[in-house]
Parts: sequence; structure tokens; C-alpha cells
Amino acid sequence: MTQPSGNDALTGRAIAVVGAATAGAEVAGRLAEQGAWVAVFEQNARPYGKVEDGLPRWHIELRRKEYRIIDAKLAHPNVAFVPLTQIGRDLDFGELARDYGFDAVVLASGAWRDRPLPVEGARHKLLEKAIEKYRFRVEPLAAPDGLLVEGGRLVGLRFRRTRMEGGRPVPTDETFERRGRYVISSIGSIPEPIPGIDMKGELLAFTDWELGRLAAYPNVFSAGNVVTGKGNIVASRKHASHVSEKVIASFLGLGDGHRGEEALLDSTRAAARLAADAVGAHAAAGMPRDGGSSERLRARVRERQAAVGFSGDYRAWIAQVTPPDLE
Repeated sequence: MTQPSGNDALTGRAIAVVGAATAGAEVAGRLAEQGAWVAVFEQNARPYGKVEDGLPRWHIELRRKEYRIIDAKLAHPNVAFVPLTQIGRDLDFGELARDYGFDAVVLASGAWRDRPLPVEGARHKLLEKAIEKYRFRVEPLAAPDGLLVEGGRLVGLRFRRTRMEGGRPVPTDETFERRGRYVISSIGSIPEPIPGIDMKGELLAFTDWELGRLAAYPNVFSAGNVVTGKGNIVASRKHASHVSEKVIASFLGLGDGHRGEEALLDSTRAAARLAADAVGAHAAAGMPRDGGSSERLRARVRERQAAVGFSGDYRAWIAQVTPPDLE
């Protein structure tokens, strides 16, 4: 696959990016720098995704640094930010990919939906923390089997022992109980299903798991956690490291302290750059578009921006929708 070269290699091309956080902003910024016009569709008012709700609150400087990186890319003059727009609800994915006129579409919508705790009636909250930083015990080969309820209150869980057969856990007859005031589900998160995209279990049915290709949409690529289908930092690291080992080995170094977490974001960006280069090559190989179709496409994007109250000024919008305690 030939990579476009030069800052204007994609002039006249139009790309849609779904999701505006670390991976989406990286893809958008890289393509915009190559001359493409990029529309970035974000379901939230703010674009920061896991940087905002996944990093521990005490990482103030790291969070602000990542905000600045994302802001700089989304404020690029070749980028049209479209907030408060969920693909599959506000816009049809098939229409976006096939009918709008985009040369390519990049899914960077992440894996933010909590994976359900497999016990009927359980309420849960995903807690993403690095295991090495906290003192807790791991009980291997055990699966949730039922709730312990006394006096109408949840007091713990019943677990069933499992054994490994053929690389898969198999339930046994042995059960045990663990009691506690709180139950925290930290078994990962999954992509939100998008109508029009086939699923394979809880994940999108990709035919190419490195670049997130879909059989029904040859112009669609994917980047970030939407490919891994696991919103936790370990899964992100594994996926990004796989890409980095093959393409950009310099992003694998992890240092001490918080450098490890920062490097994981670097690796996510590295995977996004790989996807952006593949998208650029795909778009550059297509037929050039005429001025009329290009203007119609941009007009449709402006209509959606107007519908959600976005004036077209990215930095003004961020200032408008950012509460004082989140700046």
C-alpha cells in the first residue's frame, strides 16, 4: 500500500471520522495535514473520551496536555467538528459511508460501554485501575454465579469454580461465596453496536483486525479501542503494541512513574497514524470529486453542525461547553 507524501497529497479528498478522542483526533489531524477535508462526528459535546473519564483525576497535568493535543488537531482549518451526533441514532451509518460522498470513513468511536456483569439483576460500574498500584487479591478460575441478598440488600456474590479445557473455562460443580459491601465490575468494556454494522458477539465483525476493515464497506477503516473491543488500558496497550512492533517500534518504551500511562496514549496515537496512512492511500487512489459534489457534502455537514448549535468555531465551542471545574 503506497503512502501519500507531501502536505497536499489528499487535497480535494473528504474523510469522515467517527469519534473525536485520542485515536479520532490523531487520524483527523494527520489526514488534515495531508490536505484532506475531515468531518469529525462526536456523540458528546466534548471530544476527550477516555482521557476525560478514564485517567485518574489526580493526573491533572497529563489530562491537560492530552486536551491540548486533541484541541490542536480538531481546531485545524481542514477539520469540521460535529458534536452531539451519534452515528446510528442521529445519522445512519450506511448513509454516511455510502451516500454522503466521503472518500473514506474511519471508526474511532472507542469501547466505552461497560461489559455486563454476567449475573442477572446485578448493577455495576466499570473501574479501570492498574493492578500493580493497588493491594488486592486475585481469585483465578472463578466466574460470577449469583447474588447474595440478605434483608433486601446485596451483601456479596456467589462464584463458581472453573477449569480450563481446550483453552476455554468450563464450569465445575464447586461454588464459593465472597462477601462485601460493594461489587465492582472491572471486566472490560465493549463497543457500542452501530446499526448497519455486523457484530461478532460483542465486537464489530472486522475482516482485517489490524486496520478494522468491514466486508460490507470497503471504504471504512477503524482505529483505537473500537478495534480491540476492550476499553481498558491493558487491551489498548496490547493492540497498540502489536501495531507498533510491526510499524513504529519507537513508541514501545515505558518509563517510570506516570510515563507508562502517557506512553500508552502515545501508542494509541501510533496505531491511529497507521490507520490514517492506510485511509490516505485509499482516498488518494480514488477518482477525483467535482466541485459541486464537494460543496453538497460540506453543506450537509454544516447543516448538522447548525442543528446542534455549533457555529463552526471549535475553540469557542469548547469554551462554551466546558464547566469551570473541568477546564
